[in-house]
Amino acid sequence: MIATMALTDNKQLTARAVEEVFNDKNLSAIEEFFAPDFVDHSAAEGAPPGTAGQHAKVAAFIAAFPDLRISYNHQVAEGDLVAGHYTLTGTHLGDFSGVPATGSAISLEGHDLLRVSDGKIVEHWTAMDSGELMRQLGVG
Repeated sequence: MIATMALTDNKQLTARAVEEVFNDKNLSAIEEFFAPDFVDHSAAEGAPPGTAGQHAKVAAFIAAFPDLRISYNHQVAEGDLVAGHYTLTGTHLGDFSGVPATGSAISLEGHDLLRVSDGKIVEHWTAMDSGELMRQLGVG
């Protein structure tokens, strides 16, 4: 059984990863938070594996939404897993998935699940309404 302190540490690790990597736009922090063999189960097809894929994903989001903010509304930890309910906001000022900048503000809620091992995020799954995202961009 994982001690309560470890569960708290895992929640803090995942929240810090979102804050420093996505919100502070610090791609060099990816290696601090993500294992070299990190698996993103929600990555775009053909994305590079490991931290290289995470670099590409974060860079693409930041290029499309330079003011991107992700905030955890709730986090729950059990075992080596951390589940989070988040809100993602930003302004579409660059190409995103083939959609040129629209200047539209977006606000979406989603859920993610992260597995932590040895102080690093090793796996990630997410559920976000991509249809709603496209609707907010005016293309769906």
